[in-house]
Amino acid sequence: MVMVLPRDIPTLQMHRTKRYTRPDNVFISEQLLTHLIRCNVDATWRPPCTDHFPITIMIDLPTTKTKTKPTFNFKMMEWENFQEELEKKLPELQDPGEINLVSDLEEQIECLTRILQELIKAAVPVVKVCSHMKRWWNRKLEMMKKELNKLNWKSYLWKHTPEHPAFQEYKCLWNRYSEAILRAKRTHWEDFLEEAMEQEMWTASHYLTEPTGDRGNPRIPALKMMTLDRS
Repeated sequence: MVMVLPRDIPTLQMHRTKRYTRPDNVFISEQLLTHLIRCNVDATWRPPCTDHFPITIMIDLPTTKTKTKPTFNFKMMEWENFQEELEKKLPELQDPGEINLVSDLEEQIECLTRILQELIKAAVPVVKVCSHMKRWWNRKLEMMKKELNKLNWKSYLWKHTPEHPAFQEYKCLWNRYSEAILRAKRTHWEDFLEEAMEQEMWTASHYLTEPTGDRGNPRIPALKMMTLDRS
């Protein structure tokens, strides 16, 4: 095994003393060493309410990826800009007057649908759905996360100067960011329950009855102690 994390790089900041230590390390096999591109600490991605710094490891291992169909993420859309653009596009609809024919109604619906689809493609961010997707994530959290990453890196650069104001700024934003995450999760859960149909109600019941953690745990049988005579 070969140590690949460079020396003299702290990987943990104690909550009480604010001192930097290095309890973590990274080792890889010699066979994998030839595929290693980078291994280092990335302080900008330190999650809230944690003392360890993330360690990023980049390894060149080409794999075949499953193609996923991208979808629109309406939670990350700026609705004010969308509404302004929609008001500019609506005059393209001709006043049909009194609609008496089904064909005229369908024509107006088709024109309105086309305008909405064009605006959605232009204004709504596209996201690739995956199993690790945080569905409660929103644009406000995205902006706070970017600002937190900047302060995180700034405080890391001044780690040998504890009285620097960057530490207090980072702590205040950290607390507000943690509270915002809890509120977003709670709101998403309440919205899910209010809009849940029959199938979703079974899913919600499963979430509440099953403990959080490894889903394979209930399927692991209890271990039995055997004596020397295997009885």
